[in-house]
Amino acid sequence: MKQNKSTVGSEFYNYVFHFNYHTQLWSAIPRDKYTEYWSVPKNKYLQSGDLNTLKYKVRLLEKERIACLEKKIIR
Repeated sequence: MKQNKSTVGSEFYNYVFHFNYHTQLWSAIPRDKYTEYWSVPKNKYLQSGDLNTLKYKVRLLEKERIACLEKKIIR
């Protein structure tokens, strides 16, 4: 049986989650863009009113990124 190299939750390691009480939205911010987040329009980042939906979007994005890396197609 093939063993999964990643651990549960590891897809979230490169993200910071922030809740904005004014807009009632959660944002997933890539760690390397964290300082930029505070000075640019927030719609550049993944957002959702529900944290579980946002986590689902991050999982999909990370799966796609990993698949591209495995195919040696770097974005």
